[in-house]
Amino acid sequence: AATGAALVAAGAAWLVADAGLVEGRPAVLAACAALVVLGLVLVGLGVAGRRDGGVGFTTFLVLLAVVAALLVPSWRTSQVAGERTWAPDDVREARLGGSVGLGDGYLDLSGLEDLPSGAAVEVPVRVGIGELTVLVPEGMDVRVDAGAVVGGTRVGEDGTGDGESDGGLALDRRLLDADDPQVVVDAFVGIGTVVVLEVEQ
Repeated sequence: AATGAALVAAGAAWLVADAGLVEGRPAVLAACAALVVLGLVLVGLGVAGRRDGGVGFTTFLVLLAVVAALLVPSWRTSQVAGERTWAPDDVREARLGGSVGLGDGYLDLSGLEDLPSGAAVEVPVRVGIGELTVLVPEGMDVRVDAGAVVGGTRVGEDGTGDGESDGGLALDRRLLDADDPQVVVDAFVGIGTVVVLEVEQ
């Protein structure tokens, strides 16, 4: 019964988020909704003095799913290993971001047009182990917040990759910092390098 209630809550949260009725990624909201339901069931069982009957283990698995959902921007734009290029051509697709577990990822922003005024479009991209390259077209106001557990960052122009570089542990750098950004890229690698290339369009 607890698992069924959690699945219903997760499905409802996914549908609401996917319809755009609330802000947030469907996978994250669905996993959080299931976790809340299971947490309430555990509290109720504890108050009643009953054993959890496996609900505790299920809750732990859902907690792992929440962590995974937070780390992976979108399952639809992610892959376990290899090389992946993300080239969004609208705001909705850009907000999905993407991730690669082991390999190289490329985010090409040159296809983004008709960006909304006001709030910047946030694009989350992740690489577990490898290199993450962000291609920024000339004339686009972009902020790139780059992070790495172990690795480095590099900024270049015209696709050369030459330019300012940095490296070390627990890196947290702002590689591009437009005053009024149209796009904010949240770029993170576990072990590897974040590269930002400013290219001619």
